[in-house]
Amino acid sequence: MGNCLELLLQSDRPSGTSRWWWSSPAPPPSQWSNLSPEVATNVLHHLLAGGADHVRFAAVCPQWRAMAQQASLPAPLPLLILPDGTAYSLVDGKPFPFPRCAGYAGICGDWLVFSRDAEDGDAQLVLVDPFSDTTMTLPALSRVRFRHASDDEPSFASMEMIVRKVICCSPPHLIAALVRLGDHCTGIAVCQAGAASWWSVYLDERFSGFDDYTFHNGILYAVDYPGGDLFSIDIGVDDSTGDPWVSQIQQVIGSTTTDGTTFRGDDYLGEMLYLVEFCAGELLMVRRIINGQWVQLQNGAVHDAAIRRNEFQVFKADFEWSRWTEARTIGDDQVLFLRQRCSKSGFVFLSVR
Repeated sequence: MGNCLELLLQSDRPSGTSRWWWSSPAPPPSQWSNLSPEVATNVLHHLLAGGADHVRFAAVCPQWRAMAQQASLPAPLPLLILPDGTAYSLVDGKPFPFPRCAGYAGICGDWLVFSRDAEDGDAQLVLVDPFSDTTMTLPALSRVRFRHASDDEPSFASMEMIVRKVICCSPPHLIAALVRLGDHCTGIAVCQAGAASWWSVYLDERFSGFDDYTFHNGILYAVDYPGGDLFSIDIGVDDSTGDPWVSQIQQVIGSTTTDGTTFRGDDYLGEMLYLVEFCAGELLMVRRIINGQWVQLQNGAVHDAAIRRNEFQVFKADFEWSRWTEARTIGDDQVLFLRQRCSKSGFVFLSVR
């Protein structure tokens, strides 16, 4: 309890003295876990959304963490967390230590993704709740079964599976991942949490260009590069093993007009696509247009280090008419956070400058 309280309070100690004096025995320490829900909610309403105080409040004890999750508050702004365990509040920009986040490789909802070695030495992903330290272990990346693969399936078995993005689906403990095998082969992998489970990887050349995917209204969606075709992914259960598998992929929205990445001399115009679940319950596709220049390194390699300008186009999914509708604005009180491994939307409060 003492370590938790140090996150919240700075103790006042007398200066210039080496001894402490009491005229009577000290009263027993307060039980912070006994704080009433009414008082806790009142405190939370006075904390800045997205600030470090929200993290410190939830870190005091399990009871406070539960009250923070149950309070009817607007979703807080995300924290910027560096791999060394330093976190930054987007409200005040001040850093504070968050040791449980050190070394993370990705984000999956409210979980951090860590890469660790399994008992047999194989690479394995572990999901960790940074507040409660609860863990969810995923199968080793070598425990893979391929489905709907081409005749070259044996060649895939020898390739290392690299996980680009992890998503927690519904029901609980159903995990989906966007993976890459080799240099150009992209697939969808699903599994149940647990070291004894298996990854089921769906490989099909028609769907090898997925750039991002997300879980929206109970359905897994993926967007194809460069056009922006949107596909729904159905997940079934293998009757013989009980493991999940991708049973069907079908297109639900057609592409928008785009040429993808183009080159002109040393200049290039690149694109990246992001899927974001919007605060209003809509599904957005964000096209990031990168205007840059290739830079030749001393060893002769070419690197796209010089980015001159970023432009963004936002589209809303119109499922009724199976089309993307370009949005001219997302509203003055909302903001999008884009990252290949995790994209989010959030509210901006008037008190935040």
